[in-house]
Amino acid sequence: MWGNKLNELPAEVFSGLRKLQDLNLGTNKLNELPAEAWPDLFARLGNLRELNLWYNRLGELPSKVWSKSFAGLSHLQELYLGGNALSELHAGVFSGLGNLQKLALGENKLNELPVEIWADLFAGLDNLQVLFLSQQTRRVIR
Repeated sequence: MWGNKLNELPAEVFSGLRKLQDLNLGTNKLNELPAEAWPDLFARLGNLRELNLWYNRLGELPSKVWSKSFAGLSHLQELYLGGNALSELHAGVFSGLGNLQKLALGENKLNELPVEIWADLFAGLDNLQVLFLSQQTRRVIR
């Protein structure tokens, strides 16, 4: 489903795909999905191993909306969130992803996160082997 400029998806579009292991939704317009669609979007994908959300302008969504979307993805090993202009993340956004091995957060605005968020941002990611944080937009300090 990569690169289709998707901006509409029913909240339970993936609910019958319980054995799905790889979902590539990169380069779409998921920022245009209504807030009520996010909590259930990946809810029944317990076998998902890889989730690609590159370049979806997720930074335009309130972080509380989409950050809860990762609940229930306990088998997830790779999560790609790069290129989304993310500047807000909650400290527990990745909690519950204990099997995560690769996390891509490049090309965002994470340098704008408060220092106290960084302290617990990756808590519980004991299996994390690769972390991409490159090309964060710089902010000017005056």
